Amino acid sequence: MRIFIMWLGIVGFVLLNGCISPTAVAPAEELAKETIQELLKEEQFEKLDKIAEELRKSRKMLINGSSALSIFYNELTDNNGSEQEIVSLINLYEKWKKAYPDSPTPLVALSIIYTDYAYMARGSGWAGEVTDKQWELFYMRMNKADEYVNNTIAERDMRSYVEKIKIIKLIGKNNAKIRAYAILDKGIAIDPDYHSMYFTMAELFMERWHGDNRYEMIDFIDEYSARRKGLEGTILYIKMLLHMTFYYEPFNYLNRMNVSWSSLEQKLKSVLNEQPENIFILNAYWYFAGIALDLERAEELGRKLDKINGWLTDIWWDKDHKTSNKIKDLVNKRNQVAIFTLNIIDIWDYRGDLVAYYEFLDVDGNKIIGASGKKETISSSDINLKYSADKIVRYVRIPNNLLGDKIIVKYILENPTNGQKIETVKIFSFTGQALGEAKDAGFWNTNLLKNPSAENGVKNWKLWGEGGTIKTEAVDRGNVFYTMDTLDKKSHFYQDIILPLDAADAYMVVAGYLSADEVVADSIANRPLLQGYFMYQWNKIISNVSGKSIMYDCPAKYWQSRWGIFKIPAQADTVRLFIDHASVKGVIPNNSRFYYDDLELRVFKTFQEAEEFINEYKKQHPQELKD
Repeated sequence: MRIFIMWLGIVGFVLLNGCISPTAVAPAEELAKETIQELLKEEQFEKLDKIAEELRKSRKMLINGSSALSIFYNELTDNNGSEQEIVSLINLYEKWKKAYPDSPTPLVALSIIYTDYAYMARGSGWAGEVTDKQWELFYMRMNKADEYVNNTIAERDMRSYVEKIKIIKLIGKNNAKIRAYAILDKGIAIDPDYHSMYFTMAELFMERWHGDNRYEMIDFIDEYSARRKGLEGTILYIKMLLHMTFYYEPFNYLNRMNVSWSSLEQKLKSVLNEQPENIFILNAYWYFAGIALDLERAEELGRKLDKINGWLTDIWWDKDHKTSNKIKDLVNKRNQVAIFTLNIIDIWDYRGDLVAYYEFLDVDGNKIIGASGKKETISSSDINLKYSADKIVRYVRIPNNLLGDKIIVKYILENPTNGQKIETVKIFSFTGQALGEAKDAGFWNTNLLKNPSAENGVKNWKLWGEGGTIKTEAVDRGNVFYTMDTLDKKSHFYQDIILPLDAADAYMVVAGYLSADEVVADSIANRPLLQGYFMYQWNKIISNVSGKSIMYDCPAKYWQSRWGIFKIPAQADTVRLFIDHASVKGVIPNNSRFYYDDLELRVFKTFQEAEEFINEYKKQHPQELKD
């Protein structure tokens, strides 16, 4: 479980003080995850301290742009998100701290793990859903995390400055930005090239945390990279800008950040002029060229990366990087999204809500029936005047079945109070090539879930609370997922699935084989279920994926197939699927278990195809006793 991870992975070159050394070898032996965790398990604290001290002194940077010291701590504190493992790690670090009271390493590790522990208490729901008890426990653990790094011993380690800024980002309080700046400047005085400090500070300036607007974050990136000056400052600028793409839609990122591609390209070229074989910058150049739709440049860089076998494989870039259609996907997505910037000042008086909807028109201006968006309410918080005093930016995804030679999109914004409207019209043309690529996506009737039957443990799933996988011989199930009904938390797994572009207005099937040790008669309590959200722009919820048909509804200790068919909203680009269980106020949790296997999430062009799949799934997963 990681609140912040940057460019994981260890490879065979090292970036030393901004320069690639083709003969240098990364400290793979010292940094190998298995080695670090084995030393920790064996309580070889002195050896771990020596590794940490060497990395503090050498300030080694890996070819993928990450600090070797940061990788060390990421591996040292890696955990599966279970309370049992986190408490076990805390006990180990406390033992280490007692044995070596002058070492900063266990202090920093304790701060990192207590931040994870705090988020376990808070839960993954929206802030308004978090109970007072959860908040109390969250702040208690965050204060503990702060205590471990706010001392002169911990401050000998650069990672402590990252953790201190992160704590301010997460818990805020008075003068958050002023206090964070003071920590950052103190850290920079020690090591101006420990980039993780800058990344965390840039995150702090996001509107979701403590930023007044996104331009404040960009101003910070500009100012602090300029302070660093020279080649190091340019590399810092590129890294910060790249790091923040994780939080924004790539296809509109440079425009949203007011970053000129020509200006950014000059910065990338200036680094390569001095370091022509800098693998990190070559990958960054390829990535940004794709975002900017400079396909000719991206293809040229791709050929070079092929030639030198220089593709980075970190999750940061793209899970399949070289072999993926990342750039083509960006092109198609750009073609399928209409972006409207609307001036609202004439119809909105800063009170009440606005209503928005859109229409698709053919080349003759006739409305295309059944292809327009439903009315949605836009509150003042959605408008977010921190972006601009009088403008709002809205996105409309164009369904694939409407991708003809030309289509007209009309976006309407109205004030229900006074009846005033704004109507903006845009005309879009599509090339046959883009249309053909979209039609050849090849994802229909394919399970889009990764590790759907626990063959690889809990890999690809995020666990909240108590759960894991368990081997069962019942009805030949093999490994299955399970969660527990515990008193202090509602356990669940979830996985985010990026929907292919063609999926808009198609049909999504979710299905699973569910079981329970105990259920409550005549109640939904203690019943496993599948549920989720259709989302867009990373985490904005459009609608729920829910229904009685995907909740367990038979006696305990049976396996039962559960399923649902859902029309995919035109705007949806992501599905978050939960495997979960229902709880009811007054029913006390009793540590019983719920089981999930053979999970499915597929997309079909027609409702009939979806039904045919479900009928076959039910035949293959009959209701049977678990034991």
